[in-house]
Amino acid sequence: MAQKQVMREYAKQQADMANQPAIAVVYVDANGNAHTVPTDDDKETKVGIETMADVKADEEVQEKMRPCPCLPAVSAEFPEFPEDGGALASFRFLLGWVLFVLSFPFICLFTWTIPDCSKAHNRKYFLASFTMSIVWIAILSFAMVTLVGRSGCILSVDKFTMGLVVIAIGTSVPVSN
Repeated sequence: MAQKQVMREYAKQQADMANQPAIAVVYVDANGNAHTVPTDDDKETKVGIETMADVKADEEVQEKMRPCPCLPAVSAEFPEFPEDGGALASFRFLLGWVLFVLSFPFICLFTWTIPDCSKAHNRKYFLASFTMSIVWIAILSFAMVTLVGRSGCILSVDKFTMGLVVIAIGTSVPVSN
């Protein structure tokens, strides 16, 4: 949904730019707004042209939510009711909310503990990002093996059988959207 909105804004910008006169000078002020000076003699300054950085910043603001005011914002999208889901639309919507509720704590933890190196100002933290990713993989793997071992104990199934069947099947099933 956010990608469609960005594409509409981009198309609207392209249409607006096609209607403008030839530009002699373009400069960006401290707020990030682009100002242009047309080539005609009246020297009017066009104000309010958004740069692509502004559009991307607006997109990031719309997608992120702040569950805790003292911590950074989290990128998570609420499940939307499928428009063409047919008879199973409400079931898919309910399942989407269940998965969202179960995964949201992990999304928050990963966002708050792993630096996002896709942004230019965080590129210097690539080693910390890699290290924290490995730490989270180790923690989650340990938790998964412990839970499978205890589940096997409760069900009176050998640990090795549980490991070969449950964990192997869990790693082989692809994630489908």
